[in-house]
Amino acid sequence: MSDREITVNEHDQAELPCVAAGFPAPRISWIKDGRLSLDSGVDTRYQQQQTGSLTINSVQVCVCVCVCVCGNW
Repeated sequence: MSDREITVNEHDQAELPCVAAGFPAPRISWIKDGRLSLDSGVDTRYQQQQTGSLTINSVQVCVCVCVCVCGNW
């Protein structure tokens, strides 16, 4: 596990990588500010890619914490 700080300009796109391996292939989810809301599709700016990475479109000014969670559940 590693922590990484990413800085982007407002309205730019950010890509947060998440890499996990295992058998069976682990499920990847993203948590923002303690809420498992990034999988729900409520905010379309957040898109989880098939690779597991998270793309944030049109970044707005904020300080937030996005956490990649992996597991075989």
